[in-house]
Amino acid sequence: MTRLQGFLAAPVAALAFTAMAVPAAGQEAVPANAQQAKQCAVWAFAMSDQMGEDAEAREALVYFGNYLVGHFEGSTGQSIAGGADAEAVRAVEADMTGFTETCSALMLGFGNRMMAWGEILDRIGGAQPAKK
Repeated sequence: MTRLQGFLAAPVAALAFTAMAVPAAGQEAVPANAQQAKQCAVWAFAMSDQMGEDAEAREALVYFGNYLVGHFEGSTGQSIAGGADAEAVRAVEADMTGFTETCSALMLGFGNRMMAWGEILDRIGGAQPAKK
Protein backbone atom coordinates (compact mmCIF):
# COMPACT_ATOMS: atom_id res chain seq x y z
CA MET A 1 0.00 0.00 0.00
CA THR A 2 1.38 3.40 -0.95
CA ARG A 3 1.46 6.34 1.43
CA LEU A 4 -1.44 8.02 -0.42
CA GLN A 5 -3.56 4.88 -0.24
CA GLY A 6 -2.74 4.61 3.45
CA PHE A 7 -3.82 8.20 4.00
CA LEU A 8 -7.14 7.58 2.27
CA ALA A 9 -7.71 4.06 3.58
CA ALA A 10 -8.82 4.89 7.11
CA PRO A 11 -11.44 7.51 6.23
CA VAL A 12 -12.69 5.50 3.28
CA ALA A 13 -12.77 2.24 5.25
CA ALA A 14 -15.02 3.95 7.75
CA LEU A 15 -17.37 4.87 4.92
CA ALA A 16 -18.21 1.20 4.54
CA PHE A 17 -20.72 1.41 7.40
CA THR A 18 -22.99 3.35 5.05
CA ALA A 19 -22.84 0.85 2.19
CA MET A 20 -25.78 -1.29 3.22
CA ALA A 21 -28.21 1.63 3.29
CA VAL A 22 -27.15 3.09 -0.05
CA PRO A 23 -28.72 2.18 -3.38
CA ALA A 24 -26.13 1.46 -6.07
CA ALA A 25 -27.40 4.27 -8.28
CA GLY A 26 -26.55 6.87 -5.64
CA GLN A 27 -22.98 5.77 -5.06
CA GLU A 28 -21.43 8.37 -7.35
CA ALA A 29 -23.75 11.23 -6.46
CA VAL A 30 -22.52 14.72 -5.64
CA PRO A 31 -24.49 17.35 -3.70
CA ALA A 32 -27.34 18.65 -5.86
CA ASN A 33 -26.90 22.21 -4.62
CA ALA A 34 -25.30 24.31 -1.90
CA GLN A 35 -28.25 23.82 0.47
CA GLN A 36 -27.95 20.04 0.27
CA ALA A 37 -24.20 20.33 0.88
CA LYS A 38 -24.87 22.48 3.95
CA GLN A 39 -27.53 20.15 5.31
CA CYS A 40 -25.40 17.07 4.74
CA ALA A 41 -22.50 18.82 6.50
CA VAL A 42 -24.82 19.30 9.49
CA TRP A 43 -25.77 15.61 9.22
CA ALA A 44 -22.12 14.49 9.01
CA PHE A 45 -21.05 16.49 12.05
CA ALA A 46 -24.14 15.35 14.01
CA MET A 47 -23.44 11.72 13.10
CA SER A 48 -19.77 12.08 14.04
CA ASP A 49 -20.89 12.95 17.57
CA GLN A 50 -22.83 9.66 17.67
CA MET A 51 -19.86 7.43 16.84
CA GLY A 52 -18.68 7.03 20.43
CA GLU A 53 -15.43 5.08 20.52
CA ASP A 54 -15.39 4.40 16.75
CA ALA A 55 -12.62 6.86 15.86
CA GLU A 56 -12.42 5.77 12.19
CA ALA A 57 -16.12 6.40 11.55
CA ARG A 58 -15.98 9.70 13.44
CA GLU A 59 -12.94 10.85 11.42
CA ALA A 60 -14.58 9.81 8.14
CA LEU A 61 -17.70 11.79 8.96
CA VAL A 62 -15.69 14.88 9.92
CA TYR A 63 -13.61 14.51 6.73
CA PHE A 64 -16.83 14.32 4.70
CA GLY A 65 -18.38 17.24 6.59
CA ASN A 66 -15.33 19.36 5.81
CA TYR A 67 -15.62 18.43 2.12
CA LEU A 68 -19.25 19.57 2.18
CA VAL A 69 -18.37 22.87 3.85
CA GLY A 70 -15.88 23.44 1.02
CA HIS A 71 -18.55 22.50 -1.53
CA PHE A 72 -20.99 24.97 0.03
CA GLU A 73 -18.45 27.79 0.18
CA GLY A 74 -17.17 27.12 -3.32
CA SER A 75 -20.71 26.98 -4.73
CA THR A 76 -21.93 30.13 -3.04
CA GLY A 77 -18.78 32.21 -2.61
CA GLN A 78 -19.91 32.71 0.99
CA SER A 79 -18.52 31.51 4.29
CA ILE A 80 -20.63 28.79 5.84
CA ALA A 81 -20.23 30.70 9.12
CA GLY A 82 -21.95 33.70 7.57
CA GLY A 83 -25.25 31.94 6.90
CA ALA A 84 -28.17 31.22 9.14
CA ASP A 85 -27.63 27.59 10.09
CA ALA A 86 -30.68 27.19 12.35
CA GLU A 87 -32.90 26.23 9.41
CA ALA A 88 -30.43 23.63 8.13
CA VAL A 89 -30.04 22.14 11.60
CA ARG A 90 -33.81 21.97 12.15
CA ALA A 91 -34.37 20.32 8.77
CA VAL A 92 -31.81 17.62 9.53
CA GLU A 93 -33.18 17.07 13.06
CA ALA A 94 -36.70 16.74 11.67
CA ASP A 95 -35.76 14.05 9.13
CA MET A 96 -32.61 12.29 10.29
CA THR A 97 -33.65 9.07 8.52
CA GLY A 98 -34.13 10.81 5.18
CA PHE A 99 -30.87 12.73 5.52
CA THR A 100 -29.05 9.54 6.49
CA GLU A 101 -30.20 7.93 3.25
CA THR A 102 -29.33 10.95 1.09
CA CYS A 103 -26.12 12.00 2.79
CA SER A 104 -24.69 8.51 3.25
CA ALA A 105 -25.10 7.98 -0.52
CA LEU A 106 -23.16 11.20 -1.11
CA MET A 107 -20.54 10.12 1.43
CA LEU A 108 -20.04 6.74 -0.20
CA GLY A 109 -19.75 8.36 -3.64
CA PHE A 110 -17.15 10.80 -2.27
CA GLY A 111 -15.17 7.94 -0.74
CA ASN A 112 -15.28 5.97 -3.99
CA ARG A 113 -14.04 9.00 -5.94
CA MET A 114 -11.21 9.62 -3.48
CA MET A 115 -10.09 5.98 -3.69
CA ALA A 116 -10.19 6.07 -7.51
CA TRP A 117 -8.27 9.35 -7.55
CA GLY A 118 -5.70 7.93 -5.13
CA GLU A 119 -5.15 4.98 -7.46
CA ILE A 120 -4.65 7.34 -10.42
CA LEU A 121 -2.17 9.44 -8.44
CA ASP A 122 -0.33 6.31 -7.36
CA ARG A 123 -0.02 5.16 -11.01
CA ILE A 124 1.24 8.60 -12.04
CA GLY A 125 3.64 8.73 -9.12
CA GLY A 126 4.86 5.20 -9.85
CA ALA A 127 5.73 6.22 -13.41
CA GLN A 128 8.05 9.00 -12.21
CA PRO A 129 11.72 8.28 -11.59
CA ALA A 130 12.58 8.31 -7.89
CA LYS A 131 14.23 11.47 -6.61
CA LYS A 132 17.65 11.05 -5.06
